[in-house]
Amino acid sequence: MKDSKETPTQGETQLPLRRKINLIEAAMKYKEISLIITVLLMALGGYALLNMPRQEFPQFTIRQGLVIGVYPGASSKQVEERMTTEVENYLFGYQEVNKLKTYSISKEGMMIMFVELRDGVKNPDMFWSKLRHGLNELKNQLPPEVLALIANNDFGDTSALLLTITSEKRTYKELEAYLKKVENELRKIEGVSKLKHFGLQKEQVLVHIQPEKLQNFNIKPITVLSALRTEGTVNYAGNLDNGNMTMPLHLPARYQTEKDLANQIIYADPQGNLIRLKDVARIERRYKTPDSFIKYQGAKSLLLSLEMQPGNNIVQFGEAVDKALAKAKAKLPKDVEMSRIADMPNVVDHAISHFMKEFGIAVLAVIVVTMLLLPFRVSAVAGITIPISILITLGILSTMGIELHTVSLAALIVVLGMVVDNSIVIIDNHLEKLDHGESPWNAAWKSATELFLPVFSATLAIAASYFPLMFFLRGTAGDFIQSFPITIAIALGASLLVAGLLVPY
Repeated sequence: MKDSKETPTQGETQLPLRRKINLIEAAMKYKEISLIITVLLMALGGYALLNMPRQEFPQFTIRQGLVIGVYPGASSKQVEERMTTEVENYLFGYQEVNKLKTYSISKEGMMIMFVELRDGVKNPDMFWSKLRHGLNELKNQLPPEVLALIANNDFGDTSALLLTITSEKRTYKELEAYLKKVENELRKIEGVSKLKHFGLQKEQVLVHIQPEKLQNFNIKPITVLSALRTEGTVNYAGNLDNGNMTMPLHLPARYQTEKDLANQIIYADPQGNLIRLKDVARIERRYKTPDSFIKYQGAKSLLLSLEMQPGNNIVQFGEAVDKALAKAKAKLPKDVEMSRIADMPNVVDHAISHFMKEFGIAVLAVIVVTMLLLPFRVSAVAGITIPISILITLGILSTMGIELHTVSLAALIVVLGMVVDNSIVIIDNHLEKLDHGESPWNAAWKSATELFLPVFSATLAIAASYFPLMFFLRGTAGDFIQSFPITIAIALGASLLVAGLLVPY
């Protein structure tokens, strides 16, 4: 009995002297190093899960834009011949432009050109910046009646939050003042990109000239216009030099209220008689006739769109927005309400929570299935490899700059059932070798060594089946789906390393 117990021990201790150990057996022998590396990678994955950038959808490149020309008074044929043709010839000189998908519409007084870039263009902003500069030079070669020639490619921004400022009693001017208070709080957030507001109604001051009064004073309308034009401007009035510094002086505009405008002198005779604007005109302040307006639940509303800078965690961004809005709400009166009509941070947070729920169900389902067919210890080991592989995958995705969004989450859910296969195959072979009388040590490294190449080949085949998505889907669709095969490949690779280097121990 003593010899039978000592023989395996001697064999195990002398094994490294008789042959060169492979990577799998080295990982078993120096298990502390393997465990430390695994724990560090899992810690990186846990940190990434909490802090990596999160979006609802992946970022993709917008390769479409518009070139608009304004040619007042020209017929559609004149616009086509004198402007559209020249712009097309200039535009098609750029190799980035996809000529097959670029087309134009010429109509009376206006040209609209729909421009699409080639799929290989990765930085469209550089192209559009270069094009805008070129269009400014091209405009000088077009007929002088062409008023504008502009390019617009600002179509890719999405709102992280849509907020309404609503009141039944307040005027639009008052709502605009409260909206600016909310904006001031939101601008303090580091991740804020753009703040856009919609539904603002601009005030205007109307001067209704009364012809019969002009006739009574024998004043011509041009006299009134000249007086208002000169007094309503801000003019440079020279410098003030005190010997130490020179300061420019500006004369401020005199009109601050309707009363100032009403008291404007429009005529003075040699006898000192003054005629003011209020003597010949009626002055009225009112809102312009709106082209559009916004109402929320039947009340006057202004809409605020909040955009987030790329590369931020939208859930954490939403928490910062909540704090800023709480401060802003304290500064608003009770009859002014703030309401969220679109809340992307909440949507993404719900998606992440739903994934974690599905992830937990998947882990439990795998453990239950393996427990029905394998011993408890084997099923427990197989189940543990799932969170280990997923956390390592998240850590690698974070270091590669891939965000957590709908596509990457879908890839992780798809691969959940696959990451456990490698471990189950190796564990099953390990049990078979134990049944044939192998020692636990030899059964462990031999099972992993013998099956590593077949498991690697199967893993590579599965990953390769998804990679055609990156090559056959081009343009916006290709950008959108790009992270899907990458995530699957990383997850399967992580499960292969866990099964080959960690499971045998």
